This record gives sequence, structure tokens and C-alpha cells, in this order.
Amino acid sequence: MSDEPVAATFGGPGWRARVDCHSADVAAGRIWRKVGVTDEYSPLREVLISAPSAQFRQRGDPEASLMLSWPALEQLESEQAGIHAYFEEQGVHVHVHRPAEPPPLNYLFMRDLIITTPEGAIVCRPASPVRAPEARWVSRALGEMGVPILGMPTGDATLEGADALWLDSRTLLLGTGARTNASGARWLRRLLEGLSVDVIEVPIPSGAQHLLGVVVPVGPDRVIVDAGRVTPELSEVISRRGMGTIRVDDGPENRVRRGMNVVVLGPNHVVMPAGCPGLATQFRREGLRVDELVVDAYVQAAGALGCLTAVLRRETPESG
Repeated sequence: MSDEPVAATFGGPGWRARVDCHSADVAAGRIWRKVGVTDEYSPLREVLISAPSAQFRQRGDPEASLMLSWPALEQLESEQAGIHAYFEEQGVHVHVHRPAEPPPLNYLFMRDLIITTPEGAIVCRPASPVRAPEARWVSRALGEMGVPILGMPTGDATLEGADALWLDSRTLLLGTGARTNASGARWLRRLLEGLSVDVIEVPIPSGAQHLLGVVVPVGPDRVIVDAGRVTPELSEVISRRGMGTIRVDDGPENRVRRGMNVVVLGPNHVVMPAGCPGLATQFRREGLRVDELVVDAYVQAAGALGCLTAVLRRETPESG
């Protein structure tokens, strides 16, 4: 053994070990961007959306791209600009990912691609081969913003963010079916166990894309539900938690115009697709504050406001 001084890089006197845990690093917002979601209704503070791909100029088969019909690029760009401006007016910081290289066509619907937790983002593994490349693109976006990535499913697991809804800081409701499979659910459960989060699984009914299209929490004790798609398992969860329901029927304003595909700005405050006057009136009668935005081109692409908006941060008493 030598008596010569040991440099800090070899563990000498100048060496200092880290003492803060990862959650403290995220909360401080210095090493990582300050992000976190523990429910679906606290005041919205930060979101990620995507600029539409230039590939929309090349007219293609909408069915092959998982779309209902082919939207015009110029209309998508106009609607995206309106969404951006609206969020900023509401005090929400908007990140728009504009890759230099045109991204995949479906790289419109960012909610499907990540699940934001109290300590960072999970990159999802989309179920469709058409959307599989998007995981790489959203990983790039998160990395550029400094958002910590907690993991991504591997093996045969599939997992999509619009199937995951936070009921509270310790409870995640997860829809399983064609998009999020059993392996994806098991993978997510194992990861969230480390955050002391319980995962409650409910099946996605036939004809629904995601859980987000079946139920939307708008406050701590109330949800919007598609009345024709509420499974017994979901009904039991709602009842057990004592939550009131705003029941939406299966009419065209819901199923065609995607009127319940909303973003919750804060408790009982939603922004919804324009062109759904019946649903807007119903929501207002139920005591919701309702704003409306034109998203017709996104509806053509088989999504709407809830689908295109990845929530990065909500304000809670703990997060400030």
C-alpha cells in the first residue's frame, strides 16, 4: 500500500458521492427537465406535440397508414398551429417536435407513444408494425428536451400510452387488448412497482382504439364515459372509487367526430373537438368549462386532441 495521495477520480479525498435520489433530481429540474404526472386532471403545464410529416404531400392509401381518410398537409399544419397557440394562451408550455427528416405519418398522435410518470417518461412499444418506428422518434424528442426515460418494453410486449390513465399518484388504470397486450401490462407493472404504483387492468371493448376513448377523468371524483363501451370491470373500478359519470352516447358526435377525445386543462375544464354542439352543451350542463378547437384533419387521421397531446407535466400540490 502506498502513502501517496489518491486522486479524486480514484476515490481520494476529493471524491464526493451522490446523495440525492432520481426523483429529487427530476423535481429540482437541473439535471433533467422537471416533468411528472400523477393524475389526469390537475392543471396542465407542459405538453409534447408533433409537427405533421411532409410525407402527407404524397397521397397514399389511408387504410395502410391506419387512417380513415387522407388529410391534407396544409390543413394539419393549420390545425396544429391553432392547437399550439391555444395551449400557450392557457399557460401551457408546448414542445413541438420538428425533425429535419420527415417522420412517419402517424407520428401525429404522441399520447400513444409515452406514459409520463412522477419520475420521467416511459417510451411505449406500439402494437402495429406501421407505428413501430415511432418509438425511436419520440425517444429522440425526449432526449433533446432532457426528459428522463425510465424504460421501454422489449420482447413481445406491446404498450400504448393512451391505454394508461392515472387515477391518483399511486394508482394507474391500464386498458389491455389489441394495443396493450398481457406482456406489456406485466412489464409496466414491474416497472411501476419501484415507484409504489398499483396497476389496475381493465379490458378494452371491441371497437375501441384505447382506454382513453372509453373513459376520461375530468376531476378527482368524476369521469366522462362512453356509455356503450363501459365494461363490467371498468364500471366496478368507477363505482369502487365513488366517481360520478358523465355518460356519452354512441352518436356521431362521439364515435365519428370524436367529441370525447378531449384534453383536460384542469379540474372540470376541457378542450374538445369543434363541431360537436350536442356534446359541448351536455358537458356545459354537467358543469364543465368547455373550449373547442378545429381538429378535422386529425379526425380524418383517426385521432383528435387527446390522441395528439402527450402530457409531460401537471401541477400538483407536491410538484408545484
